[in-house]
Amino acid sequence: MKNSIALFSGVFLALTCVCAVANTKYKVEDYYRPAQSIKLYGDATKSVLEGLHLRHYRHLVLNDRLSAKVFDQFIDDLDSRKMFFLKQDIEEFKQYRKKIDNMMKKGELSPLFKIYNRYQRRMLERYVYLLTTINENLKQFDFDKEEFIDVDRDDDDWVETVQKLDELWRKRLKNIVLGLRMDGKSDEEIKNNLTKRYEAQLKRLSQTKDEDAFVAIINSY
Repeated sequence: MKNSIALFSGVFLALTCVCAVANTKYKVEDYYRPAQSIKLYGDATKSVLEGLHLRHYRHLVLNDRLSAKVFDQFIDDLDSRKMFFLKQDIEEFKQYRKKIDNMMKKGELSPLFKIYNRYQRRMLERYVYLLTTINENLKQFDFDKEEFIDVDRDDDDWVETVQKLDELWRKRLKNIVLGLRMDGKSDEEIKNNLTKRYEAQLKRLSQTKDEDAFVAIINSY
């Protein structure tokens, strides 16, 4: 049985994707800092693999089967609740699913950095969407009509379009606003508090380092 939370909403003017709000002061490109795969990380990966096989993990064979497992774990570590990646992202990345073994043996991490950077961009898109909605459309939330939000998306399919992802996040934001209103916060207080929260998230993401991507990749093995 899927867990869900009831929400209440009036007629809601559909919000378009991040691309459609290009005039907002929040822009993904102002914060996007893609991590770079450098030779040092490739050499370190080969050393880690050699160390694992020489010591405690002789029973592990880096083949297509383990490659698929590492791929699945990497995606799950990044986005287990399926709140950021789109289905088209996952379909694009599947070409690497059974190639990770050969890539890691060679110290070739560029495709995995590509996945990590896509995840970073998708997160930025979500926070830009939230901040845009908070600052331009917060008053459009009306709590007259019953809606539901999934709180457990582990077994759900990947969302197919940006518009559907927007709708998922609209409901999530609406639930947060409802909770703050129930705590006695005014709309102005809600706007200020959430703006500070999500601007801090944007700043944190803009400070992502190359080594953060490398650590995430190695930890999936």
